[in-house]
Amino acid sequence: MLELKSKGHRAIFSRLGAKLVSFYTDGIDVVVDGASKPLVAGQLMYLSGGVPHSLTAVVDASVLVTIAFCR
Repeated sequence: MLELKSKGHRAIFSRLGAKLVSFYTDGIDVVVDGASKPLVAGQLMYLSGGVPHSLTAVVDASVLVTIAFCR
């Protein structure tokens, strides 16, 4: 579980394995390939490994990030 605080708290990821991100609260903007998209509670997002992306909290928010390492 990743807790992000408001005021633009940002988590930046780029190198780990494939990710499934579960959004538990509203108020998170996801940036992938330079495009920003607000996501809401209940949404899921899949990202391939090695894709640079960031999560920015607009309000205090929670997400669950599941990382899969394929061998």
